[in-house]
Amino acid sequence: MKNARWMMSVALVIGIIMICGLMINAEEWSIYGPRAQGMGGAGVATADSNTAHYWNPGATSSNKDTGIYINAAFCTSAEGDILSAVDKVATTGQGIDWAVINAGGVISGSDAGKLLNFFSLASTEFSKPGQGLLVSTNAGLSFTIGKFTFFGNNFIFGNLDPIGDDQNLLINTGASAITDTVGSTSLGSPTNAALASNIASQTWWIAGAGNASMQADNLIWLAEAQGADTSDPEVQDGLTLMAQNLAGGDPARSYQNNQTGVIINGLLLTEFGVSYSKPVIEDMLTVGGNLKLMEGQTFFKKISYQNLQNTDDMMKDVTDKNAAKTSTAFGVDVGGLLTLSENFHGGLVIRNLNSPKFSYAGAGDVTLDPQIRAGVSGNVRIPILGKITVAADYDVTKNKSDLLPGYESQMFGMGAELNMLMGFLKVRAGTQQNLASDIAQPVLTGGIGIQLIWLSVDLAGAFSSAKSEVDAGGKEQPQRAAGTLSIALKF
Repeated sequence: MKNARWMMSVALVIGIIMICGLMINAEEWSIYGPRAQGMGGAGVATADSNTAHYWNPGATSSNKDTGIYINAAFCTSAEGDILSAVDKVATTGQGIDWAVINAGGVISGSDAGKLLNFFSLASTEFSKPGQGLLVSTNAGLSFTIGKFTFFGNNFIFGNLDPIGDDQNLLINTGASAITDTVGSTSLGSPTNAALASNIASQTWWIAGAGNASMQADNLIWLAEAQGADTSDPEVQDGLTLMAQNLAGGDPARSYQNNQTGVIINGLLLTEFGVSYSKPVIEDMLTVGGNLKLMEGQTFFKKISYQNLQNTDDMMKDVTDKNAAKTSTAFGVDVGGLLTLSENFHGGLVIRNLNSPKFSYAGAGDVTLDPQIRAGVSGNVRIPILGKITVAADYDVTKNKSDLLPGYESQMFGMGAELNMLMGFLKVRAGTQQNLASDIAQPVLTGGIGIQLIWLSVDLAGAFSSAKSEVDAGGKEQPQRAAGTLSIALKF
């Protein structure tokens, strides 16, 4: 009978995983607590009394102690080449006197070249899907007594999403738009003569009689004179788009209507809840759940290219209360822990089973669709070294961000914990990979834990092997970095 129950439990877990392997709208899974952080983000099957309410409420039935747990963590992730892109565009825009240009009138000469350089760069650098700067934090306080855990958690998901407008690029308007912008006499020979020739050959390039080639040359020459790298295919595409808009001469396509810039948005989520679990199959399967009262504060602010280099204005925009909305909802989490032997466990957790929804300060709502994560763990004792726990977690669902269009995450993480000196010292290491991204590099993790009778202190960090260029000077930083600290007290 016990073997039959074991087989039914395994079949149930496998069935849920197969059914739920879907794309959902949800932010990236947050790593809660240093133990999981240090082990590559694996916590579903290794959830202890401190973190079981988050990682797997089905594991809380194993709690035997009363205790308090405090946790704080942060994570930053530069997706794509967002850091260098923003730096390039902001640096290029610093050389433009926007107040003078936006005052109206005909724009020509060096100012036209500056705009050509700026918009051709911005329209390409900022139009890449899934590119953005992600910042997330979490902090929690929980109190455990027996099979019950009472908790309060705070999660922040913030994004900086660049926007490249490749439509509203017209510098001057009307029938003389081209001549007003590039002049009627030759300014010089462009370095990229092939690009100029390609533009001049297009049917939409309507220049003055006999001046098509010369004015196309002037267009590229002006951009190059102001620093445009016309050997870059993306800059070439941007200049071609601008030439097409210029030839059209539609006043509605004026650069003054251009939406190039960044969106800063986010979700501040606060939840208070209770967690409880009980055995379903004695010594083999326990299930549990959380009931949560949730408050979500969303933020949305679009900042134009003119203010990208003005830090003071950006900070005012970010703290603008009129750009935020607050709403409440209830949330339900469920989880199960399968004990296949004393040293081998499997787990499955579904967070936000009921898809709580919050009003978005932008358009529509932010919905936290169910996130499903599975994990396994095993223990082995090695003479002298001590006990080693090996664990792995996998996002069954692929998460598609509501806040950063085009960004998807599906994490796989694995790691190990070495329990030394009779439990006094724990050393952890692991790795994590976003399987939903073709360009994301592995993230390396590590951490330590110290147990002092009733008090334990844990610390962990993570960083990616790949680096992003921060500025034109070549300064770099890891594309992803994270850190977390916790203090626990058991009575």
